Formats: sequence, structure tokens, C-alpha cells
Amino acid sequence: VLFCLYVFDRQLELRRLRSALAGERVHMESVRSRLSELSALFEVAAHMNTRLAPRAYREAVMDRLVVALKAEGACISTYDAESNELHCDTVVGKDHGLAACATARSGEGITGWVAERREPIVMERQEFEARFPRVLTVDSEILSVVCVPLAVGGELTGTLLLWRTIGNWLFSNEDASLLMLFGEHVAKDLRRLSEMEALNEKADHLEGANHKLSELHDMKRVFLSTVKNEIRAPLAGVSYHAELLAREDAELDGGKRREYLASLSDQVVHLAEFVNEITDLLALEGGGKTLNLSSTRINEIVSDAVLSCTPTAAQKGVMIMTELEPGLPAISL
Repeated sequence: VLFCLYVFDRQLELRRLRSALAGERVHMESVRSRLSELSALFEVAAHMNTRLAPRAYREAVMDRLVVALKAEGACISTYDAESNELHCDTVVGKDHGLAACATARSGEGITGWVAERREPIVMERQEFEARFPRVLTVDSEILSVVCVPLAVGGELTGTLLLWRTIGNWLFSNEDASLLMLFGEHVAKDLRRLSEMEALNEKADHLEGANHKLSELHDMKRVFLSTVKNEIRAPLAGVSYHAELLAREDAELDGGKRREYLASLSDQVVHLAEFVNEITDLLALEGGGKTLNLSSTRINEIVSDAVLSCTPTAAQKGVMIMTELEPGLPAISL
């Protein structure tokens, strides 16, 4: 009888061992499957991280991560070293009343605890509520959480938090180990994306500055062309009238001579005024003067322009004729 009882006890022990081995085999297959999914996720991340903005990258990767680890939701918090705060800026899935997805200082709450110690943490609901009583809301359905730091070479970039609501499927230390490996990869990609984003911002700034320089170059070209035309016409008038007055064979009566001298004087005055205007423009650009607008009649502007161009036109046999309305209003120039 004793021998039979002994054999029966050994058989029970053997069944327990077989059951434990079978459970361990199932668990290892599950871990291997999740490792395979995370490896595929790494490849997807490597393919995407050169094309997506940091936020879009986080959302895409976390969607796959939630599926791979059979979680109901996840949250990435980024760390701001200046304020020593964590800001949750990406949440996927349902938060189930999890109040941890908010701003927290290092050392506060579950994300702050992980950020301060650079250690992963795995907890069930009872322990979670005992250690962090103000994190879960009253109606929260969360039963298990895991949180890991995101760091590269000891430099913290944020935290990754996942949660489950299924009672018979709780997070384990193996899950935390997987997330630590995955978190290091994500942290590297996020830092690289942030650097790329900063470079893109600098490139946009340089492009904008280059566009402004191009506009200034065009303005300079137009300005120089205007200066050339404004100087050329009066100089042509001065040269034309001076040449007429200097010719000994020119039959000029007193009235014609006075007209040419008056025109010559007007062209010189126009040149002097134009030089003064350029000087004032340079002073305005340097802040040495302020712009004061004055009232000027349109007919006077047109008459001055025609007068400056008449000598050049006369040399080429062109006659300039104008029709000016006498009652045109004055404008500010």
C-alpha cells in the first residue's frame, strides 16, 4: 500500500513538472513571438524614422507596440531637462481613467519615479494604488501597468507606459525587459528625429534668409536701374543745351538763349535734388532721418519728367506731347 501511495505521489509530481514545463514552453513561445514582432517593429521604425515627424513616428510605433504586447493603451512622455518635467504628448488606445498621462515632475507619479531612477517598473493594480494613490481615477479599469525609461547613453529622453485591463493577462518582468530593449531603440530614433527636425528648421530659416537676400538683390537692381535712368536724362539735357549754347554757328536770339539757359539750370537743379534724395534715402535706411511726406501736384511731376526727357527725345527726332487735366488733386510724396 505504501509503495502504491509513493508511486501515485511521484506520478502527481511528474504531472506537475510536465504542466510547469508546458506552461514555460508556452510562455517562451509567447516571448519569442513578441520578440519577432518587435524585431519587425524595429525594421518598420528604421524605415519610417527618416520620413515622419517625431509625433507621427511615436504614434505609428506605439500602435504596433500595443498590438505586439496585447496592451489596451500606451503613453510616451518626453522629458524637459530645463523644467525637470515629463510631458505626455502621445497616447494611443484608451486611457481607462489613467491620470498619469499628464505633466509630472521627475520623482512624482509612476512616470516621474521611473524617470528619476532610470529603472523599469511592473505592478498590478493593488500595488499600483498603494504606491501611487493619486494616479488612477476611481473608475479606472486598469489591472496591470509597466513603465520603462527612454534613455540613450544615460541621457533621459522620456518614459514609455503601457497598461492592461485583462485580469488573467498581467505584465511580467520579461515584458519589462523587452520594453527596455525597445525603449533604447525608440530613444535613439526620437533623438535622431529631433536633431533632423532642428536641422530642418535651420534649413527653413536659411531658405527664408536667402529669399530675403534675393528680394534685396532684386530691389538693388531696380534701384540702380532707376538711378541710372534718373541721372542719364538730366545729363543728356545738360549736354544738349550746353552744346547748343557753345556752338558759334548757332543762330540764337536773346529769348531762345534765355530759354536754353533756364532749361540747363533746371536740369542741374534736378540732378542736385536727385543726389540729395539718394543721400536722404541712405540716412533713412541708417535711421538718421524720418520720412516726412509732402503734398505734390501730379501735373508738376509729369511736367518735370517730360522736361528731363525732352532733350534726349529731341536728339532722336521725337516730340513729347502731354495733355494734363488742370484740376487734378495733389498727392503725398
